Amino acid sequence: MPLPARRSAAFVFGLLVAALAVLPAGQVDACRYTVRDVAFVDLGSSPYRLVVFSEGEPDAALVTARDAVRDRLVDSNVVLELIDQQDSEHPAVALLETTDVREFPAVVLVSPDERLLVLAEGMTELDSAKLNTLVDSIIASPVREDLLSRAFDVHSTMIVVEGGDAAENERIVAMAEQFIPQVRDALPLMPKPIDGPPHLIVLTREQIAAERILLWSLGVDLEDDTATQVAILFGRARKLGPVLRFPGDDARKFERSLAVVGQDCECGLDRSWMQGDMVPHIWDEERERVAMARLRFDPGSPEVKTEIAQLLTRGPGGKQALAESDIVFPAIGYQEIELDAPEDVAVASRDVEVPAAGEASSGSSAPGTIADGTVAEETIAAAVDAHSADDVEQTLGASESAAVPFEFGIISLVVGALVLVALVGGGAVLMFSGRETSS
Repeated sequence: MPLPARRSAAFVFGLLVAALAVLPAGQVDACRYTVRDVAFVDLGSSPYRLVVFSEGEPDAALVTARDAVRDRLVDSNVVLELIDQQDSEHPAVALLETTDVREFPAVVLVSPDERLLVLAEGMTELDSAKLNTLVDSIIASPVREDLLSRAFDVHSTMIVVEGGDAAENERIVAMAEQFIPQVRDALPLMPKPIDGPPHLIVLTREQIAAERILLWSLGVDLEDDTATQVAILFGRARKLGPVLRFPGDDARKFERSLAVVGQDCECGLDRSWMQGDMVPHIWDEERERVAMARLRFDPGSPEVKTEIAQLLTRGPGGKQALAESDIVFPAIGYQEIELDAPEDVAVASRDVEVPAAGEASSGSSAPGTIADGTVAEETIAAAVDAHSADDVEQTLGASESAAVPFEFGIISLVVGALVLVALVGGGAVLMFSGRETSS
C-alpha cells in the first residue's frame, strides 16, 4: 500500500478510536450501585440531637446522667447535649425560643433539618433512669425494629398512617397492596436483584402515640387526624421522598416514589432522593456485618463512601437530570377496580403488635413485636397459574431482554455506525490507491 493510502487508513481508524474515547464514561461502565444501595451508606448525615436544657449551669446530677447515657448512643444517629437555656449565643437556644417551653429542665429532640419535638419539660430530679427511659423511646421502637430487620430483604417499606375517614383509609391501603405484586413483577428488570417487594405497615389512630418519634422524624403531621398519610422508607431506615397525603396527592406520585428505589445511582436523580434523612435508630456492628454479606459491598468502608460521594457529586455525566415524572416502573400502573380474589393467590399476613397509646413497650420484646394492637402487613404471594414450562421460559426470556439498558442499545448503534464508516472509508482508500497504482 502506498504511503498516502496507509496514512488515510490510519486516520480513519484513529477517528474511530477517538470517537469511542469521548463517549461518556457513565455510558460505557454502568454504576455498580443502585439508589437502594446508596441508601444504606451514611455519607456523614447530620445526627438527631437530644438536648437537655437546664436553667443555669447543669448540676452534677444532670452531668452524671448524661455521662451514664452517652455510651448507649455510640451506635446510633443521635447525640446527647446539655445546654444552659440562658446561653443566648448557643444556636440551640434560638431554636428553643420558637417553642412554648417555659419550665426546666426540658428535653427536646432536634431533627437534622432543625425541627423540634418537645419530649418533656419541668422534669424534677432528672436522673439517669429517667434519661435512659427517654433514650429507649428515641433510638428504638417495635416498628423500627421490624423495618430494620427486613431492610435487606425488601424493596422498601410503606407506612400508612390512618386518618379520620375510614373509606379513604381503606382506599389507600388497597392502593398500597396493589403496588406490592406490581413491584414484584418489576424486580427482574432492575439493575441489581432485590429479594422481595415492598413491605406494608398500617398504623391506626390508636397506635400513633407508640410510634410518635418515628412518625415525627419522617415528617408525618401528628396533629392532623383527618388525612391518610403515607411515608416510604428504604435502605438504612432512610426516608424516600415526601410524605404523601390523601386526599390531595395522587396515585402517580406514590408510584413514582416506589419507582425510584431500583434506579441506577447515575440515573440523574436529585441527590435528596438517595440521601433523605434516616430515622433515629441503632446501627451496630452486627447490622454492619449483615449489610456486608447481603449487599456484597461494605457500606461502612471509607473507600465505598468516597466512591459514592464522588458519583453523587459528579452527577449524571452530562445527561439531563431526570424529572420525578420520568421515573416509573413499566410494570406499575395503579387502577381502582373491583376484583374477586383469585383462588390461586395466597395472602400471607403477619401481625406486628403495637402498644396502645399510653402503654410502655418492653425493652425485652423480640424485634417486631409490641404489646397490644396490630399492624397489618399483607404480602401478596401470587401462585403461578396454569402456564406451560415453555410459556414460563418465554416470559423469563422477554424479561431478561427487556432488562438490557436503553443506553447500551444507543452505544451499540454508535459503535456499529463508526465501524461501518471506518470500513467503507478504508475500502474506498484502498480502491483509490489500487487504481492509482495500476495507472
